[in-house]
Order: sequence, then structure tokens, then C-alpha cells
Amino acid sequence: MGYEMRGWSATAPEGHYFRMSRCCWGLVWDVCREIVPDIVTEDVSRWTEHSQGMQRDDARLLGETLLAAVSQGQALSFAQRRRAGTPRATPATAREGRTQTVRPLEGYAASEELDLILDNLPAIVQGFGRFCVASGGFSVW
Repeated sequence: MGYEMRGWSATAPEGHYFRMSRCCWGLVWDVCREIVPDIVTEDVSRWTEHSQGMQRDDARLLGETLLAAVSQGQALSFAQRRRAGTPRATPATAREGRTQTVRPLEGYAASEELDLILDNLPAIVQGFGRFCVASGGFSVW
């Protein structure tokens, strides 16, 4: 079971379709919320309902920002912090000026699957960033 993103008006082959497992989507969306909190809204939540999506300009900005974040090591840093269960700010706690400790397995699958996702998180985020840039906006199915 997973999530499929379908580009509305793809400008390149990688913008037509992108798929992630449910566990992977949650981690990638957490990265998005941390790196680009003003674009990532509750309209497309971590455990989104099908058919929600993101408009072209927001998708492009999200993708460009994610690609820059991967090249600057932010996705790798996120994976390392999540693996260690170190404190981080969530949108709710950030507004209150505090952090919370997020355990590595909280809300996710078995540790083997989580380890595989965390090991590859920068590449997965990079692929999602490329999809977003080329999608022309997208829906989640």
C-alpha cells in the first residue's frame, strides 16, 4: 500500500508519476514540512486523503527547495536525527518555541523497512523534488 502522485501537466518524463510506500511518504512529507513549512499546508497532510494535491507554482517551489536541501545535506541530517530519535521542532511545537523527541519508529513500519528508507532518504527526497519541479502540479492517489 502506498501513495501515488500524478503530475497534472508534466514538463518532463519524471513529472508524470511518483510512488512511495505509506511509511516513506510520511518521512518525505515530514522533511517537506521541516524544510518548506510555508508551502506545505494541511491541505496535503502527511497521511493525506486521496485526490488532494499541490498547484503548479507551489509544486515547483517545493521541488526546487527540496533539491537545494538535498545538496546542502538537510535530508541526510533529517534522516540521522530521525534514526537517533533526537529532539526536533514540529509545526505545533515550533509555534510554542519548544521541541519534542520523536522516536525513530513512531508512526512507521518495522525497523528493517524504516532503516532502508532512512538509508535512502536523500535520494528519495531528490526524486520527489525532481517530480515536483516537472509535474506541473500534482494530485495524490
